[in-house]
Amino acid sequence: MMKHPFQSVAVDSSTSCIFGAFKNHIRVFKVDRKPTSSVPSCTPVGSWDDEVIPNYQQTTEVKKQEGGDAEAEVKTKKAKKAKKSTTVVPQPTFYIRTLDIFSDKYLVATTDNDKSIVIFEIDYSKPNCLVLLKRQPMPKRPCSVSMDSNLQNVVVADKFGDVYTIPTVGELLQDEKTMNPILGHVSMLTDVLMTEKNGKQFILTADRDEHIRVSNYPKSYVVKQWLFGHNEYVSSMHIPNSSPDLLVSGGGDDFICLWNWYEGKFIDKVDLREHLNPFFKDFHNAPERFLTESSVPEISVSKILSLLDGYIIVLVENVNSLLVLKIENKSKIVFKQALTLHNPLVDISVYNDSSIVGSNDADEGDLVSIFELDNGILKPTDISLAGIESIEVESRKEVSSLWYVNSLRKRSEH
Repeated sequence: MMKHPFQSVAVDSSTSCIFGAFKNHIRVFKVDRKPTSSVPSCTPVGSWDDEVIPNYQQTTEVKKQEGGDAEAEVKTKKAKKAKKSTTVVPQPTFYIRTLDIFSDKYLVATTDNDKSIVIFEIDYSKPNCLVLLKRQPMPKRPCSVSMDSNLQNVVVADKFGDVYTIPTVGELLQDEKTMNPILGHVSMLTDVLMTEKNGKQFILTADRDEHIRVSNYPKSYVVKQWLFGHNEYVSSMHIPNSSPDLLVSGGGDDFICLWNWYEGKFIDKVDLREHLNPFFKDFHNAPERFLTESSVPEISVSKILSLLDGYIIVLVENVNSLLVLKIENKSKIVFKQALTLHNPLVDISVYNDSSIVGSNDADEGDLVSIFELDNGILKPTDISLAGIESIEVESRKEVSSLWYVNSLRKRSEH
């Protein structure tokens, strides 16, 4: 037996609560780091289990209010009546793909089974801190979310190339068939960020075709500029809190880019391959039919975060390492460190200004680890988070697919 790794982790920085998703479950743990104990205790403070049957649509009826008819009814196509069969319906690769916390107030999850956005309010005064606000089915599978500055709307990018807005609270569910996007790409979207400058809001979107687009918000049909510099898909973007004019981006290239997103200027890039060479494995080779004598291991950046003093943490898919970069004088990005890990990390999240939490892909041991930046050097801590539990599975065959970013890479048969 082994514990199922967390597919996604997020941290509420105001309370040191860790949110983890595994298969179709979300669990929330409060970390209590007592000075008298070297082993912090983790107390469960919230949970949610997705009850939507995988690979099937769900029909939800909204209860009637007094003196009125039903406010809304979310309808989906009924599955055709199937003949009796012993055929096993294939399960989706993921159930809950992403978790994101906004202003320590809202948790937004994306699901693969019914292509939905699930919005929770975080309220620690309740026995279960996850208060479900709404579950909004989407026309296509969502891949990334952000939120506007006043926390009124969740901004959703999907795999079809469109961006939608969903009211955080208040309005009834929308019929996904009639939802209208606020902007679109001609390529699959991979990431979305909301930011602002001089009191104006902007949407940054990245896609599989190497593009980063900066659009006005809410008039998102007005494109401020495009950022060109990547040669492969862009899978992750990050705006450091200490330098809101800057953008760090990465994906399938050998390098990480630094931009002034507002002015549309490419500033610098830093190479990753030479620092990752000791950590490549068979996983990083191209599929056999695409292998040639000149093929090299493929790099897939899955997450970019920032800590204090301009330090940038880069997570590359399925490598036993965390990369540390630094932005210097807002004009250069340089490599600082490749931290060797015992096992790959599936996801990372900022724990506080100088440390991060990582979800371990390991058959045994801790589900999450904490890494701290000390005088510019990232170090694993000896903190063991006792009390964090996951479901148990018999073997690796029952674990959801944890690595999917490299599937964005375009390949030619010719």
